[in-house]
Amino acid sequence: VYEFISGETLAEKLKREQQFSVSEAKEIILGVLEGVKYLHNLDTPIIHNELTVQNIMLDMTHSGLHTKIIDFGYARFFNQSKSTFMKEGLNPFYMAPEAFHGVFTPKSDLFSVGALLYHMLFGLPPHFIDLDKCGNDPASIEDALSIERNRPISLLEMDKHELDEQLINIMTKAMSPNIDDRFASAEEFIAAIKGELKVERSNQAKVKSSKSNNPKNIRKGNG
Repeated sequence: VYEFISGETLAEKLKREQQFSVSEAKEIILGVLEGVKYLHNLDTPIIHNELTVQNIMLDMTHSGLHTKIIDFGYARFFNQSKSTFMKEGLNPFYMAPEAFHGVFTPKSDLFSVGALLYHMLFGLPPHFIDLDKCGNDPASIEDALSIERNRPISLLEMDKHELDEQLINIMTKAMSPNIDDRFASAEEFIAAIKGELKVERSNQAKVKSSKSNNPKNIRKGNG
């Protein structure tokens, strides 16, 4: 039995608006991180494993915007055997590198939150590629995405209002291929978003500015 939520998913809002302002993206991502913090700080921590635009609900039951995490079909207890982890059906653009190998940790969820933030700002998932060219072969998808992730991450609209070095560094830190370089916890991620923690650019983080491939002309990234 689920509580009725009057609102829409983040995917529905993103499909309609294409991109969000920095302030709106921050407000939503802070709500997501509060939910993640709750899950990760339970006596037996829960890893959601599927934090995507489809599984974030924007609740409009009360005044203001309230963010809720939904769909726990892939969720696992932190101490649960990785042999029970099913990655089939997951959106690869939100998956941390270790998740492709059946490894899930709290930092895997934080990687996905970083991907959410990027998607809201630029209208496409990070390191977006056309997966149709890979067919339905999981190994081909993983290989193609791995190659793309070795390239600098594209910042599709560098003149976006309030998109500063701190926010760019937050995204690259959250989505670092090296799990040790990511945020240590949801609390640390929250502090960075609020400006209470300065995030320096990692030596491994590579970004590039690009104003081509206008995301408003590419629809596949919103699913």
